[in-house]
Amino acid sequence: MIGPVTLAVVIASAGGAGCTGSASSAPAVHSKESVTVSQSLSKHLGPSAKMIAMRSVGDERVSTLIQVAPSIDHQVFQGDVTAHGGTVRSWMPEANLVTVEISAKHLSELADMKGVVYVEASQKYQQ
Repeated sequence: MIGPVTLAVVIASAGGAGCTGSASSAPAVHSKESVTVSQSLSKHLGPSAKMIAMRSVGDERVSTLIQVAPSIDHQVFQGDVTAHGGTVRSWMPEANLVTVEISAKHLSELADMKGVVYVEASQKYQQ
C-alpha cells in the first residue's frame, strides 16, 4: 500500500488584511495548510497497474494479467471479478495465470481478492 500523499495548499488573496502587493504583482500568500489525500493501493499491484489506478478517470477499462495461488477456487474468483464489473478473459491453470478486463478504478480491489498474488496491467505494444 502506498502511504498518504500530502499536498500543500496555498491560499492566496489579491487584496485584504495581511496581504501585500499591488494589482500588477503576484498576490502574497496569507495562509498555508496541508491537506492529506489518501488513496490506498494494494501491495499486490505491479508498477503499471499502480500508475493506471492512480491516473484513472471515469470507467476506463484495463486488461490485466493476474498471478493467482494454485489453490484458488476458480468459480469464487470469477464471481468476485464479475461482482466488481470485470470479465475473466482466459485462464491458464498450468501457470496460475488469469487475464481479466476490469475498470481501472477497481484494480486495487482486484489485487486484494483472496488468492491473488500479483496484478499487472497490460501495455500497448509498440514496434
